[in-house]
Amino acid sequence: MALVPDESLPPHNDTSYIISELRQRHEDTPIGTNMIPGVCYSPFHNPEYPLHGGWVGDLNSAMINDFSIMKSYFSVVRTYYSSYYGIPVAPAAAINNVSLFLGVFMTNEGWYSNQVDDAITAVQQHPRTIAAILVGNENIWPAGDYSPQEVSDRITDLRRRLASKGLSVPIGTVQRAAEWLDSSRQSQMLALAANCDIVGVNIYPFFDANYLPQAPLAILNAIWDKMLALYPESKVRLTEIGFPTGGAPATYAPNNIPSLSNSEVFYNAFLKWAPNKGQGREAFWFMFFDRAPYDDTMQVELEKYFGFFTYDKKSKDLGYPLRLTQLMCGSSPAITRATTQPPLSSSPPPALLSPSPSPVPPPPTTQAPTQTPAPPLITTQVPAPAPTPATTQAPPPTSVPPPFLPTMPSTVGVCVVKKRWP
Repeated sequence: MALVPDESLPPHNDTSYIISELRQRHEDTPIGTNMIPGVCYSPFHNPEYPLHGGWVGDLNSAMINDFSIMKSYFSVVRTYYSSYYGIPVAPAAAINNVSLFLGVFMTNEGWYSNQVDDAITAVQQHPRTIAAILVGNENIWPAGDYSPQEVSDRITDLRRRLASKGLSVPIGTVQRAAEWLDSSRQSQMLALAANCDIVGVNIYPFFDANYLPQAPLAILNAIWDKMLALYPESKVRLTEIGFPTGGAPATYAPNNIPSLSNSEVFYNAFLKWAPNKGQGREAFWFMFFDRAPYDDTMQVELEKYFGFFTYDKKSKDLGYPLRLTQLMCGSSPAITRATTQPPLSSSPPPALLSPSPSPVPPPPTTQAPTQTPAPPLITTQVPAPAPTPATTQAPPPTSVPPPFLPTMPSTVGVCVVKKRWP
């Protein structure tokens, strides 16, 4: 179907004013002035998306439909790829007047050039839609196969190519807190950040054995403060945070029980997040849709249940998430259920050991438009575009240190969930 340029959207579809309004609010909204809520997105839940290669259905229409649902709840969305099986995601966002933090999936395979080309085309054709481009996601060793310099080189190349066409857009990368805060390679990570306009960090209190439901944001605040002690406040963004609604708890954080009620409690606390610094910035929940029940690419059951909506696009509960109109009206979160988490043991938590890396799903090696990525990893990861076996392993989960400890977050299970797909 013909795509309508974002510049031509009818006025009643325009939600951009909401972003400005949220930035200006001070005391009256549940999110204060400190955060513009965003959400992570992947089309893998759609039956039109061939997880393991093969015929692609009408994926373009499926993505347009996804964004038509998301636009009622979020004005900014983060993706992990610029296109899926050769089908760009930017037009679906533009039609629905949703801004994008557009992902470029990093790989050494030939289809990486298609990811870059499609990102550049998105900036050319939808300049009002592309708020930023994020190159790579949790792919610096040991979470992935790349060095900080290699990620930086990709950013430099993309920036150069954009400039050659007279284009400019903020560019950055997304990595785990464990890598950003690793003192053993601090100079390398600082150099990478210096070459970024956006320093994206993924933080998951759910995967930390020190998480306390009575203080749900303590770990987030502790890691956030450490990030801002090292990196410019204007650059740092929270690019993933979430809490699953189903599946078994992680073995390294057994008291953190996945359930809808516990996820809602954490989400409601997150809506009120008011960091000491870094105000007025986007912060992304992982994610909007669950994975499909037949999607075993992550090999961990709870990885299927991080969504606000089910894989077949059904709401899990009223007010989860809040609609943009509710945020504008300053509504308090409607969900007030008690958590179902068992009391935490008074004994000290066991030492965190890195779980063995789960095998990575084969990413697509396609070069033809019909071939495309199979799921690569994300912090909860996403399958890569184009069929070809991936050579990288899913990053070990990372755990964040207790808020009262000044030490680095451990490399234990912070999200084995998201490293294989966008």
